[in-house]
Amino acid sequence: YTLMAGLGSRATERINYRALTGVSMYDYSSGDQLTGWTYSLDANWVINRKLGASISGSSYFQPSETEANQAMQVYALSTGLTYRPMRKLTTRFDIAFRREDTADNDGAADTSFSEDLYSIRARADYQLNRSMSIYSGLEYEEQLSDQSDMEFDRYRGTVGLNFRY
Repeated sequence: YTLMAGLGSRATERINYRALTGVSMYDYSSGDQLTGWTYSLDANWVINRKLGASISGSSYFQPSETEANQAMQVYALSTGLTYRPMRKLTTRFDIAFRREDTADNDGAADTSFSEDLYSIRARADYQLNRSMSIYSGLEYEEQLSDQSDMEFDRYRGTVGLNFRY
């Protein structure tokens, strides 16, 4: 459950922003509940007809991906550029940081840990017609952790179709 309040507006004709903050209550693991501060921030800048920039950050709870009956608090920050060299082609490039902290260890032996993830992503979308586009992307991710067996580098490529109706 999340209750947030904030504001959003257009700072200028080309810049808009939104800032929310509040409290989140997260139920997990046989009725245990976490309560904590959360936020969501984002801003967009239309530099010109072809180029735009954005930045966003947020905090939220999620189930642990590695430990049963655990929850994580996540802090995320990303920034990127969008470039439209032609009407049907859109390209994106962004960098992102994500931190995951154990929010509660449910009385288990010391299983608390933190992970930092750094990502660099590039993507291109080409609109085939009004309801279909094709995309491809490349991503590099590095995960650092205070548990050495949880550290890795990942390279990922994607290709796909998007259908809209």
